[in-house]
Parts: sequence; C-alpha cells; structure tokens
Amino acid sequence: MSSKIYIFKIFNFLFQFMLWFFTILDMFVLLTAVSLEYSWFFSPYMIAVSVVYLVVKALVFIDWMGYIDILVAVYIIFMTYFHIQTFFFYFIVFWFLYKLFFTIVRL
Repeated sequence: MSSKIYIFKIFNFLFQFMLWFFTILDMFVLLTAVSLEYSWFFSPYMIAVSVVYLVVKALVFIDWMGYIDILVAVYIIFMTYFHIQTFFFYFIVFWFLYKLFFTIVRL
C-alpha cells in the first residue's frame, strides 16, 4: 500500500476521534446544564470545564454554531451565580440533542 493510503487512514481516524470527543464533551455540558436546572448535585469543576470547553471551541471554530455555544456558556454562568431558570434551558437541551442526533446520523 502506498503512503497516501496510510495518511488518509490516519486523518480519517483523527477526524472520527475528534467527532466523538466533541460529542462526548457536548453530552457532558448537557449533563451540567440539566444538573444546574434541576438543582441536582453538581461540581464547580463540571461548570468550569463546561464553560471553558464551550468558549474555547467557539473561538477555535468561528461560525454561527460557535456563537450559540458562547450563549450557552454565558447562560450556564448565569444559572450558576444568579440561579436563573428560564425557557432558554429548553433551547439548550434541544440544541445539544440536535447536535448529538446529527452526529450519530452522519456516522
């Protein structure tokens, strides 16, 4: 086999890995948002990791989805410090389930 095929396989593996890695982290953010909304046990580390992940991902991948991720991060901060519970939470749940669904369908 030529080296081009090996390079393609490596890039394909890395792409699949990144896709699943981001999906798992998105589910982690969804778990954090749900635990904040319903006042279940949550860790400050979960909140910090979720907010940092969303902001860094939004800054690396600059597009309209990144702006929504920043809005979700800001809302998580508001939920944490000001105990705000609004209808926007359901938008967050829909948003992450939408991303999860289309990630699974694409694979």
